[in-house]
Amino acid sequence: MALAHGADRVASPAATSLLLVGTLAAFLAVQSGGAAHGPVERIPGVADAVTRHEHWGERAQNAFFVVAVAELARLMLSRRGRPRPALLASAVLCLPAVFCLYEAGEHGGNLVYSYAGGPGLRNGNPEDVGRLLVAGVYNQAQADRKAGRPGDAAALVSAIAPRFASDPNVQIMAAESALIDRKDPAAENGRIKQRLAGSPAPAR
Repeated sequence: MALAHGADRVASPAATSLLLVGTLAAFLAVQSGGAAHGPVERIPGVADAVTRHEHWGERAQNAFFVVAVAELARLMLSRRGRPRPALLASAVLCLPAVFCLYEAGEHGGNLVYSYAGGPGLRNGNPEDVGRLLVAGVYNQAQADRKAGRPGDAAALVSAIAPRFASDPNVQIMAAESALIDRKDPAAENGRIKQRLAGSPAPAR
């Protein structure tokens, strides 16, 4: 019994410490998100998604601030032998805090996966934006093919192929598009060989 009581005395401050660290992390996440939201909002059609994510992040931060206060109150009351009210308050307040945290993460994931709001912003690497462009063209070309618009798919792939002339993966994608969309693999294969060799491609 004494061992269990001692373990509880150790675990209780540890749990409070974790909650305080989580609250600090939520605060820092809101600050970093606020610093980065401007460039993302300038992407056409993304502003509403950024605003929703930002609002839920602020709600999660505020909710965990309240939980942190309740936890600190519980620690003080536990020294006086009356921790139960603050313990119940902390437990109850954790529920909306966790819900707000879930919603912030859900809207953040939606911002990244549905609106591509993040590439190139964290480290300023232009290669990240290039990979985003290639991924967008690839996915849109796939959608155009499924919708019976091979010409649109071919136009997209052809538009980025010269920009990534030294990237063999993009050139393979262009060759596949020539075969599937244009039904003209021979001409495109010749262009790919010339691009990879570093010579200009002839006009078609």
